[in-house]
Amino acid sequence: MYTMRDFRLILLISFLAISCKQIERPKIEKFIWIRHNLNWIHDLSDLQARYYLSYNDSLKTIFYAHNNSKVKQVEYYDSSINDSIGDMIFKNFYKKSFSNCLIGQPSIYDGDFYCVIYKFENEPEHFINYLPFAISDSLKIFMDYVEKATKNRTNKPTKPFDISSNLIRYKDTIVECFPPAPTPAEIEQKVNFKKPKYDKK
Repeated sequence: MYTMRDFRLILLISFLAISCKQIERPKIEKFIWIRHNLNWIHDLSDLQARYYLSYNDSLKTIFYAHNNSKVKQVEYYDSSINDSIGDMIFKNFYKKSFSNCLIGQPSIYDGDFYCVIYKFENEPEHFINYLPFAISDSLKIFMDYVEKATKNRTNKPTKPFDISSNLIRYKDTIVECFPPAPTPAEIEQKVNFKKPKYDKK
């Protein structure tokens, strides 16, 4: 027969088990952040990641890349890290609902575009296009942290890795949010259309 002490012990064990289950975060199978050049091109074959970061829980390593188009060189880095970035990814993205296009309504935006691809274990993959001024303050703090990490040159250089396939895979989704820049011919056509026409006498 159970005593009051036994019931208290059972309740304590149950509480601890539930608490541990609640704080255990799911495995991050994929997290990719890309800053790309779609705002500067009109041919999608020229789509490139300018800055790239990836992380997953299996490797416990962040991979960075900087594609310097001026010198036509890609620099690759990696950094072994603790669980802090995984905790931040979990806090900002797990079970959160985002639109595919977080772009606001800018009249003129003269900068790069951004995207995030992430997947938790036993969850579907998610893709977000965004502009920095169109996301929440809390999410912007994390995205700024990620961007600064890609520019940290104290990390060790590493061998080249793929920074293009996910960008190309999602190019149709990206274009739905960010139409490519007009071609020179399209710009010329618009300029000529707006020019006033005068009758010759």
